[in-house]
Amino acid sequence: MATFNNGILGGFSGTVGAVVGTTWRGVPVMRSKPKKSTKKPSPAQLRNRLKFKMMYAFMLPIKAFLNESFDQPEEKKSRFDLAKSYFLKEAMIPTADSFIIDYPKVLISKGPIRGLVDASITAQADQKALLQWTDNSALGLAYAKDVLSAIAYVPATQDFIFFEAAAQRHMGEVVLQFPEELHDLTLEVWATFKNKESKQYSTSDYLGSITVV
Repeated sequence: MATFNNGILGGFSGTVGAVVGTTWRGVPVMRSKPKKSTKKPSPAQLRNRLKFKMMYAFMLPIKAFLNESFDQPEEKKSRFDLAKSYFLKEAMIPTADSFIIDYPKVLISKGPIRGLVDASITAQADQKALLQWTDNSALGLAYAKDVLSAIAYVPATQDFIFFEAAAQRHMGEVVLQFPEELHDLTLEVWATFKNKESKQYSTSDYLGSITVV
């Protein structure tokens, strides 16, 4: 792959002969056109493709959030790249013919500020859930006005429900209202804090699964 800024025709997008032009993080790049392989993929290759397919199906809906909340970007890796790498290594459990997601290992954020303490979530009537935690804003790297965000995943539909900036650390609890159509469905829930001034996040906490009632 080659990068260029002011070629004879400048940057381009698309295929010209055996060359493909595109951009990578805002930088014009050229690469050779990939050749189609007629070789049948091995079982290991098929399994690896399945793993990546499942990873993208889960992570793409929260890509925008992860690109803000996950660790610090490196020279050639975005926050989303780091989140994908973590997910593939830590949050997928192999089975005989597929993979399952290890929900307690999933992270929706990764950062240096202090996370939730004694967190719990309890389903309530009318599609509500009570999320509670201990106010630890007197401790280091924790501030009373840090904002809490929660994300719930619906395995049955593969949908995510976002509650961004739903409460502040000092409040100790918040009621989450879920859509009526989620009645009787099971959700997996995570929460994290963000410091608005530093724009840093805590490493998220898995709160467990609840059934909407």
